Amino acid sequence: MPAWFNSLWPVATFILGLASTYLLSFITEKRQIARESSTRQAERDKVLTERREKFELDHLERLNEALQKLGRAVGSVHFLDTMTSRDSGQYAGTLLPEDDSNAFLDANRDVFNAAEPRP
Repeated sequence: MPAWFNSLWPVATFILGLASTYLLSFITEKRQIARESSTRQAERDKVLTERREKFELDHLERLNEALQKLGRAVGSVHFLDTMTSRDSGQYAGTLLPEDDSNAFLDANRDVFNAAEPRP
């Protein structure tokens, strides 16, 4: 082998080794950045899903309570109308007592308010 090759070969292998180490570090860092990015995205998705589920559960609970209140008010009004119709022969032909009418209207308003999602 020529003398220039023997003196150039160690320098060339050193530079190749340095370049391959740099390339390996670069690739490893890119993969780590991508992995961390996907982990952060998964965490954001998880938090968003939890917030959405909490909102939906809260909304459904409020709507359920309002519907139960409306059901009780409707039952009360129906009972009063039925009792009145036995005496008069006409169903829903008289005005409701003020307390029952207000309870019925409040229950209707609660259902409409609960049905609209809060921001």
